[in-house]
Amino acid sequence: MSVRLLSFLGYLIVNLIGKTLRIEYINKEIEESIKSRRNGILAFWHGRLLLFGYIYKNQRDAYMMISQSRDGELISGFTHYMGIKTIRGSSSRGGKSAFINLARQLKKGYHAAITPDGPRGPRYKAQRGTINLAKISEAPIVPVTYNARRKKIFNSWDRFLLPLPFSKVIVIYGEPVIVPKDADNETIEGKRLELEKNLNKITEVADKYFEKRKL
Repeated sequence: MSVRLLSFLGYLIVNLIGKTLRIEYINKEIEESIKSRRNGILAFWHGRLLLFGYIYKNQRDAYMMISQSRDGELISGFTHYMGIKTIRGSSSRGGKSAFINLARQLKKGYHAAITPDGPRGPRYKAQRGTINLAKISEAPIVPVTYNARRKKIFNSWDRFLLPLPFSKVIVIYGEPVIVPKDADNETIEGKRLELEKNLNKITEVADKYFEKRKL
């Protein structure tokens, strides 16, 4: 089966599942405040990518950075059908030109979405690329994650999470990470750890959210 056909099938499946979900947002005012005032970078772990394709479908004022791998080709096709613009590149292939292009779009007032631990991990470990992008573009980073009461977790390096139909879903936004435009290496490393900590904190909250809650 071709990558293009798989992408289209993924789009159909996620779109159908998305329509059945009951989504609750926590701290969404953080994201809304950033979007209303300036450009911003939405950051989520690679394994929590899928649902955001549905939540932010047809967002023509945003770009998502996707790797140039075969998996990236599949995701890029999926986001295309979802009406999301993409820029191809990663830390391992085409990263420099992709980051320059993405920074240029951010400076024009567009928003961006990125997976700090993609495309190969380690899982839940933020890489410096997202911090450098925030420094160059002067855009704040907004951590975000989700979890579902009923879900399928794949046995992949990122523990990819697929919400099952008619499930309750929780989406949590975290405190923004602001990177100074004159940040040195020490500051960049500190901000990398801050992003990693913030993302892991809200992911832990999301993962425990349904433990003591009834339908």
